[in-house]
Amino acid sequence: MTKRSFLLAAFAVAILAAAPQAVAAKPNFSGDWKMNVEKSDWGPIPSAPESLTRKIEHTDAEIKMTTTQKGPQGERTTSTTWKTDGSEQTVKMGNAEVKGTAKWDGDVLVISSKREANGMEIGQTERYVLSSDGKTINITNAINAAGQEFEVKLVLEKQ
Repeated sequence: MTKRSFLLAAFAVAILAAAPQAVAAKPNFSGDWKMNVEKSDWGPIPSAPESLTRKIEHTDAEIKMTTTQKGPQGERTTSTTWKTDGSEQTVKMGNAEVKGTAKWDGDVLVISSKREANGMEIGQTERYVLSSDGKTINITNAINAAGQEFEVKLVLEKQ
């Protein structure tokens, strides 16, 4: 085997070894999900919901989420749609306009956003992780409001 043939063969092996990683599909979060109250942790939020359901429609280019939560302040439903290409966008959440991005960090979907509420800026970074069996979404939400930082952890189970 000539040196050139050896280098070409080594290069081909390296490309083939890397190919499965390069084409690995991103997780798909589509489905009807329900919060596991016992496994979720709302941190210092005093009026955490008693129940929360989320319907997710996820395509390669975007993720649409409709969330219904019930708690001490009643029931409310919000819907958002995020493009998952990392582009900055503005979405409606209830009466508020939220600016942010949704992008992939490996196989973790990261949604970062900022909005104003009662004259205060609220920033949050949500990290969506799908379990290997596709039956659980773990969401870690780092929140910064009025200079206070805290974390909320949601565990959603597929219905």
